[in-house]
Amino acid sequence: MEKVDKLEQYAQAKFEHAVAKRNIKERVEAELHITHNGGMFRADQNLIAFLNSWEESSLYMIDLYDNPIQVDRKTLLTEAKRANQYAINSYYTDYEQLKKIRRGSQV
Repeated sequence: MEKVDKLEQYAQAKFEHAVAKRNIKERVEAELHITHNGGMFRADQNLIAFLNSWEESSLYMIDLYDNPIQVDRKTLLTEAKRANQYAINSYYTDYEQLKKIRRGSQV
């Protein structure tokens, strides 16, 4: 029975670790969402690269809810970079802390 108990504890620890990892990722996903001129955008690498490559100062973009929004490229780029770095740094910090946890009761 001792072996079964150890397996149950191991399975529970793995499950709790997976849940904690998923919760971190979901929180970071929410932190990547930014608003600009009444639209909601995801401040990911694609948006940042697109805004960096665009030359005009004003453009129309489709937001997360499929609404056309006129945006100021430089302002949105600054906001996207800030939100992206904050979210990714937070994700890295939390993930590194989670990697150090060995037992399920510590999750």
